[in-house]
Amino acid sequence: LAEEIEALLADDRRGGRLREGLTIAIAGAPNAGKSTLFNWLAGREAARIDIRVHVPTRTNLKLRKTADARPAASAGAVTVHGVEGNLEVETLAGDIVLTEVSGSVMAHSRHGRVAVTIVRVSPDRPMAFTSYEGHVDVTLPAATKAKLKLHTTRSDIFTDFTLAENERVPRPADARRGGRRSTGRSITAALNGGGPQFELRSYLGHVFLRKGP
Repeated sequence: LAEEIEALLADDRRGGRLREGLTIAIAGAPNAGKSTLFNWLAGREAARIDIRVHVPTRTNLKLRKTADARPAASAGAVTVHGVEGNLEVETLAGDIVLTEVSGSVMAHSRHGRVAVTIVRVSPDRPMAFTSYEGHVDVTLPAATKAKLKLHTTRSDIFTDFTLAENERVPRPADARRGGRRSTGRSITAALNGGGPQFELRSYLGHVFLRKGP
């Protein structure tokens, strides 16, 4: 068998294909699924596409990413930084990461985490941050007024806001030490006297509500 392989490799025509491999092109119309096919053949996300869009600081955004991937971390995140406006972001897979945004946020990821840092909130608009599999991690300004609805079905809730004197809620730092394990929890509370409804919800992940400056 070894002699047959050596003879085949020595053949200029057939052996060249084995030594150098074949070059294959996947051609098709835009958005026809070429990257999806390539990733499937490779068995990994080898053809990842990043899209970067620059917008004015004061902009209302509605972003929806429908591409699916497993694990969710391989799907790529939707990231928004420094935008002020009404933001609606939804992903089927992949994280949602919003940093130093202002205004109002509606964010949902089915198979990824939702991490949002808000520096200024709209005083009269409700917000929602939800995920099925991932953690929901939201930082709000310390003076934010809102009616909070926090829920997790399979994990726990952590916050460093003072919600009520009779409500012992673990601080975010407790999660790194293991925190408290629970089979689900819901909290409804007025933050700084109350305001529009803010919902933070996850089925499998933790819910973090952090106090910003």
